[in-house]
Amino acid sequence: MQNKKKTFYSLVFVGIIYTTMFLHLFVINSPKVVANNPINIGEDHIKLIKQGYTEDFDREISLSDFLTYSIEPFVLDFDKDQSFEIFIVSNRYNETEGNKLFLLKDSSIMPNWPIQLEVDIEDIVCQESYNDEQIVIVRAKNKNSANQTFFYGINKNGEVISSFTKVVEETFSGDTLFGDVDEDGQNEFIIHNKNQVFIYENDFTLKENWPKETNETIFSEIVVDDVNLDGRKDILALTEQGLIFVWDWNGTLLRNFPKKIDILYYKSGEGFRVMPVVTDSNNDGIVEIFASSTFGYLYCLELSEGKTSTYYQKLPNAIYSLNQATASDINKDGLLDIIQPFSDGFSIFNFDGILEVKAKVEGSYSFTGAPVLADINQDNILELIFVSDYRLLVFNYTGFEIQNYEKTIPYAYNNGISPIVFDSDSDSEIEIVYLNNYGKIKIFETNDFGLFPWLFKYSSPLHSVNNDYDGDGLLDREEKVVGSDLLNFDSDSDTVCDGDEVNQYVMNPVIVDLSLDTDEDNLTNIEEVDIYLTNPLNPDSDFDSLTDGEEVLIHFTNPLSADSDEDGLPDSFEVEYTFLDPNNDDDSKLDYDEDGLSNLEEYLYGTDPSNPDTDSDSLLDGDEIYRYFTNPIVSDADADYDGDGLTNVEEVDIYHTDPSSTDSDGDGFSDGEEVEKGSDPNNSQSIPKTSKISFALFSALISLFSIVFLFTLTKRLKI
Repeated sequence: MQNKKKTFYSLVFVGIIYTTMFLHLFVINSPKVVANNPINIGEDHIKLIKQGYTEDFDREISLSDFLTYSIEPFVLDFDKDQSFEIFIVSNRYNETEGNKLFLLKDSSIMPNWPIQLEVDIEDIVCQESYNDEQIVIVRAKNKNSANQTFFYGINKNGEVISSFTKVVEETFSGDTLFGDVDEDGQNEFIIHNKNQVFIYENDFTLKENWPKETNETIFSEIVVDDVNLDGRKDILALTEQGLIFVWDWNGTLLRNFPKKIDILYYKSGEGFRVMPVVTDSNNDGIVEIFASSTFGYLYCLELSEGKTSTYYQKLPNAIYSLNQATASDINKDGLLDIIQPFSDGFSIFNFDGILEVKAKVEGSYSFTGAPVLADINQDNILELIFVSDYRLLVFNYTGFEIQNYEKTIPYAYNNGISPIVFDSDSDSEIEIVYLNNYGKIKIFETNDFGLFPWLFKYSSPLHSVNNDYDGDGLLDREEKVVGSDLLNFDSDSDTVCDGDEVNQYVMNPVIVDLSLDTDEDNLTNIEEVDIYLTNPLNPDSDFDSLTDGEEVLIHFTNPLSADSDEDGLPDSFEVEYTFLDPNNDDDSKLDYDEDGLSNLEEYLYGTDPSNPDTDSDSLLDGDEIYRYFTNPIVSDADADYDGDGLTNVEEVDIYHTDPSSTDSDGDGFSDGEEVEKGSDPNNSQSIPKTSKISFALFSALISLFSIVFLFTLTKRLKI
């Protein structure tokens, strides 16, 4: 009996559960639809697409991080295709990786590269032609041949030319300089060891009367320049103790040499370990030498006979200065400026009878490598580019910081490599390229026109100063690359100086091309640069789908602005519709077709400002947006976007319901069902009666079924 009662109560409980489930299903979970507007107003409409031009972005290239990188990259046009490649050296011996030489072009490693050499690469020397093919010459040493130096020739396919390999029975330090020092039409190799300077002919035979000995240690790089201003190149070596040796190309020591820099703390071990700057800085016909010491002083000595005075300036916070200086007339005042980094900043000096500080920058810097000079902002004035810790910094000639690329070059301070500025991707715009110690190459876009303002570290392949003899804005070494005349500021006699043609106009300084229209936009190159400031290489400088010529000559709009009158309507849109004026900002607020949308709104929504019903569905564009919530560019007058059985137009015009909500009054019944069954879809107290009766009847039947079922079960169980 007890078990029967338990069974009975269980059945009653089950019956209650089923009844509750039915009630929950039909009452609590009656259909409700969340409001949803399928139209993304203002999105995905007219977009301006840049055509025929690739936007520049900073980028990074990663080489093997199992290697170290501490040799300055070398830039050259290896395959003679008018675009530049970059050589990168890595050095580390271990079980899996050896010395590797990478060749990159347009940010990609060339096929067959990198190549691996079982030697320590010390220097990339030059590019030469050998047996009718271009080769790059590298200097290396073999760990098993301590007293030998190897010179290898490598072609563009990464093949070592065995017939070229040269072995010299000496060991060297510093850079291998390469140039025609005796002006015989053949380049020579200039190199030094601890106390000797060597000149080798092109075939690696020693030049007559060389080497020359200094009897003192040479730590700094050799400089090749015209020291006595006789029009011929001389070779200068500065010893650690401050002795200056100068020979002419045939090995004769110049009169009045060696000269000595009177350093302040000679007995305490002060000396020189970085390459000096040698130049006539003040144009007085006397060449000076500038050199920073290990005790943090910048020294200056005039190199003419009878001049013995040493000038000096203390470098702030510099205890052991090993940063390379450079020289150029960065403020265009006719005097060369000496830019000398120190431990946490840099100073800019002039010498005109006295050594004077013109500008000084101090701060939380830790500069590494030499400063790089290049015009990167198209003002035709050189900027100063430094690497400091994790940052690349750009200063103007007053010492004002104009750019700071923070946290962009990890471990930059480890290798002492300077940045290189050149056109690395063949887009006629220059980039700043920096290699860190772990094989990360950072490429910073300048968006400045130009070809290659900086191809060689420090100054030139012959370690000469940044001279611009003809004052045309191109350094002498740059003129040699582009083929312009070093002595003529306007090589092609087209009234534009060579520097402006290369760095500003993006034109050829040896061809008269001012009147040409390179980008075929009906504006000449000279008009684009001098008058309109547009890009002579891009027919649509502001990317508004109107060419620069159309804007200037036809529509009289600003070719540097996609919206000349700044009314929110692009010039191209206003030009398309003749009733709009791209030079009048008032017309964006008007409603030309009287459809309830302003001309600006028509542009934003993608509708036709001259047609009140863009999609021809009998609804005004403005009504579709603000009244019916339909799409004005799709014929959808009969659309039912909320899925309640009523079209948007019916809901708004007839039933006054919300076309974006299935259940406008929130009573659990859809608007369409209420309209169909006679209740008010805008009154939550008004619900379909047929549904209520049906529900009551259904509930009664369920209850009756439950009673009958329980009664029958009780009888059968005889409870």
